[in-house]
Amino acid sequence: MDHMPHARRWLGAILLLIIGLPVGCAKPPIVAPNRPEPVPAREWMYQESGAHINEAGPVFYGIGMAAGVRNTTLLRAAADNEARTEMGRILRAYINALGTEAGLDSEVNGDAQLLGTLSRNALQRARIVDHWRDDSDGNFKALCHLELAQLKKLIEAEFQLNPAQRAKMLQMADTVHQRMTARRGP
Repeated sequence: MDHMPHARRWLGAILLLIIGLPVGCAKPPIVAPNRPEPVPAREWMYQESGAHINEAGPVFYGIGMAAGVRNTTLLRAAADNEARTEMGRILRAYINALGTEAGLDSEVNGDAQLLGTLSRNALQRARIVDHWRDDSDGNFKALCHLELAQLKKLIEAEFQLNPAQRAKMLQMADTVHQRMTARRGP
């Protein structure tokens, strides 16, 4: 009989747990979150990578797109990488054209190395400034952006250019940008 009060306590504790546990863990019903309105596509969405003129002046856009990846972080990283790759392609073409105007030859080893260094330094200054996800198809786009004014500052600071080359590149910077804009079309 000694064991009876002890068993009742255990039975009471178990009943309390069985009854109290579901009540203590009860949560309010889950309400589906309001889905935000789709973000409208931005102006850059309808343009191609290349030389452009926006409200800030002459700029370069590298536009990257990624699709088919379920992980949003990986999708965004893939779009960013594609945008940087596009920007690198555009800056190489632009700087090679500027170099040609300044009398540099991209086929000559020393000149090619200098132009390559300028292109890499310019790419380091380009920034991913915007993203957009199309909810209808899951495509993710990224915009890599560099203003021509930033590129001119880089050319001004490049110590490997002789003064005549530097002056000619700076003089032709806007003209070459306009040519690239015109070649791309409206």
